Amino acid sequence: MIPKKYHKKIRKIEINETSQDCDYEPWMAKLAPRYHEAIEAVQSYFEGTICRKSLTRFYGTKETTHLQRFIACMIWGYGTDGYGPYRVNCMLEANVENILDQVSVESETSIVNSYNLFRRGGRNVFSWLGPSYFTKHLYFTGKAESVGLMPVILDSRVATGIANLNFHERGVTLDFLEVKGRERADWYLAYLKYINECAKEITCSNECATEVTCSPDQVELFFFNIQDYLADG
Repeated sequence: MIPKKYHKKIRKIEINETSQDCDYEPWMAKLAPRYHEAIEAVQSYFEGTICRKSLTRFYGTKETTHLQRFIACMIWGYGTDGYGPYRVNCMLEANVENILDQVSVESETSIVNSYNLFRRGGRNVFSWLGPSYFTKHLYFTGKAESVGLMPVILDSRVATGIANLNFHERGVTLDFLEVKGRERADWYLAYLKYINECAKEITCSNECATEVTCSPDQVELFFFNIQDYLADG
């Protein structure tokens, strides 16, 4: 797991630090007209920026559609990257909307099934929609529903962070971090169990006050920014 010297630092991580300024004009310009109503719904809900907390609320709002949630998630994920709207339009034109209502993360089986909706046989089902981005959608779906095993984001930077910490502290690597690990749903599930167990361990750590808990997404962000923590020792 994670050495105790990092536990207090992880508990202090503010998960809403990854807020994004929103410029909707590129999204209206690049996405097909039939998606403009969904973009307008996202724009009317958020005030200038999108952060994890506000996006979780959006996912939990009954009035929002699966399409609106997905587009909001991609806007948060891509931020001001100019290629984001083009890539998301490719995803939507490949009919990703048709499977969004099948996504469920309420159990280990449903997480695996949902992962396989987006990636099968080591290939993305939809253009430009790999694990780095569709696990964002799984994460906010689970966060809004307060599921037991929280699905969190798995991108290459997080995977590299876990590898770096384990090698730095223990001289070992974890099986699910092999190059092709993100291609397999069962390895994503192993990653989720690892992150959730780390969060439980930190919650129960003697270095933390008994009333203080640690969430899995705090652990995820720790690994995302691991170089900052390794530099501090």
